Amino acid sequence: METLPRDPSGNRAERSGVIVANVFEQTLHPFEAAVQAQDLAALEAALAPDATLISPITSRFRFEGSQQVTELMSVVLETLQDFQVVHQLGTGDLLAVVWRARVDGQDIEGVDTLKLDARGRVREIVLFVRPLPGLATLTNALVSRMARRRPRARFVAALMLVAPLALLTRSGERLVAYLVRPRGPSSGSS
Repeated sequence: METLPRDPSGNRAERSGVIVANVFEQTLHPFEAAVQAQDLAALEAALAPDATLISPITSRFRFEGSQQVTELMSVVLETLQDFQVVHQLGTGDLLAVVWRARVDGQDIEGVDTLKLDARGRVREIVLFVRPLPGLATLTNALVSRMARRRPRARFVAALMLVAPLALLTRSGERLVAYLVRPRGPSSGSS
């Protein structure tokens, strides 16, 4: 397990049985420490044999079993840059880990919810990623890397489907933000 240095502000509280802590004050779960260290062997060791990963990209399928989860995470580790855990919250067999990273120049933020088995190994991972342009960029990068491991026709089809999504959400986000952002307290009606 990786222990991080203490935050000088002493930012820690306990509310309703849920420990809320800045990661500077506690030990990261071995799974998140392995992701942060990009250590695939440690990551696989932190998984229960029947681990399941539920994707933020699609609800059509899940990655089931430690082998499938590890294979996906190897692609994720190739894709994410500057991965940093920001907070870890939880109690008992449930953790929520807040993180930041970059993918292809796009900042992303995420939350991993980890359900643990009796031995403290991860048995379920549910991922949430924001903002939408970041999720689209992550999707494009992951599909591109994963599709290369499949027959060429499937690779080309997968790229044709996801590549426009990243472009549209990045450019659309700027335009939509401009069109709908508040203009100030005196902008009542237009």
